[in-house]
Amino acid sequence: MRLKSSLAGVLPGLFATGSATLAALALLTGSAFGADPSCKQVNEATTKYLTIPTHIYTTESGPATGGKTRNTESIYLIDKAYVLVNGRWRVSPVTPKMMVNDLKEARANAESNAHSTCQMVREEAINGEAATLYSSHSETAETKTDSQMWISKSRGVPLKLELNTDLGGGAGKRHRVSRFEYTNVQAPQGVQ
Repeated sequence: MRLKSSLAGVLPGLFATGSATLAALALLTGSAFGADPSCKQVNEATTKYLTIPTHIYTTESGPATGGKTRNTESIYLIDKAYVLVNGRWRVSPVTPKMMVNDLKEARANAESNAHSTCQMVREEAINGEAATLYSSHSETAETKTDSQMWISKSRGVPLKLELNTDLGGGAGKRHRVSRFEYTNVQAPQGVQ
């Protein structure tokens, strides 16, 4: 995968941040929802949020955070992505368009779809907005991921994402919760 390898080589520090960018990409490229046709809405939603202004707030806990809770943020605009790393906003070298292309490539790559299931769970409101909850379980040789994604019924975009990933061995388990906002999304002040 171009994105995974370019990020690993260029910005290894971003992997330690637990950013929503990497949480979503790890879920989608490592365990790709594409294996199960019942996940069409999830595939569409995970592509759509990268094509519109989106601000994601993520809370992560697990061994990578030293057992403490870590909060991160990511902002996606049409042509740029920003990641809050150690209290400082940075422009990502990977654009939202590059991420969309990599997601499409991952979904087309049968090897990344080792084992994945998805199902619609129920309809409920998230912050007063009607949403459909989807649950998935994915496994690769290295990881097991259980996730829940709430997708807006009217806009078709994610509102909330919960990920529980077993990284295997000494890497342990990671828990992430991301909240997606779509109004008044702007680049962070002072970051070009």
